[in-house]
Amino acid sequence: MKKLLALLFIIALFMFSTALAGSISYPVDINTAFPDPIFRAYVKDRISDDDELSQAEAEGVTEIYVYSKGISSLKGIEYFANLELLGCLDNHLNTLDLSNNTKLLELICGDNNLSTLDVTKNTKLTVLHCFKNNLNGLNLGNNTDLEILGCSNCNLSTLDVTKNTKLLMLWCHDNQLSTLDITKNTNLLRLYCSDNENLNTLNFGNNTDLEILGCSNCNLSTLDVTKNTKLEQLYCDINNLSA
Repeated sequence: MKKLLALLFIIALFMFSTALAGSISYPVDINTAFPDPIFRAYVKDRISDDDELSQAEAEGVTEIYVYSKGISSLKGIEYFANLELLGCLDNHLNTLDLSNNTKLLELICGDNNLSTLDVTKNTKLTVLHCFKNNLNGLNLGNNTDLEILGCSNCNLSTLDVTKNTKLLMLWCHDNQLSTLDITKNTNLLRLYCSDNENLNTLNFGNNTDLEILGCSNCNLSTLDVTKNTKLEQLYCDINNLSA
């Protein structure tokens, strides 16, 4: 019994020391922690009044909007653990590490140079706009609270939204999708999936709340919307539909 208690104590001590080693030490030197000069200037101007970021300053940040600033790196974003809204649209980002921003609710990172986007740790996300990137995949399996998803013009060949049952709006047009399963997205109100030229079948039978549907230029041979009685707008030109 004593040996077991001693072993448990050693394990607990190891876990504590590991967590402590990985914790952030404040104050943070802004000049070294934020390598991108434009993002660094933003932090100094909007968040801190000097060259150091205090713990109180970091924890007080819940929103960051840096649209069209010419930023190449958001390194340092990990210090803002309470961040809920991040808008970094139209920059020059190649990577975006949000693994420490677990409270994130809305992410708008469209029109960048991202090839990967990992949001598996951002389980509270309700809004994600990542359009106009060159993503090689998008794993949304952990984002079960997602309501709005914009991933158009991302060169995606697959998109799995079967776990995103709260989804209300989906923009996935201008990709390389050959299949799209929306049978689990029964709350869907708007779907824009046009210009997926390999997409030849779509099942809307479970989407009875659908109001707007755009599926032009998708190589569809059939289109059954008989159950979509709330449909207000339908765009389905440039397909292989028979009369």
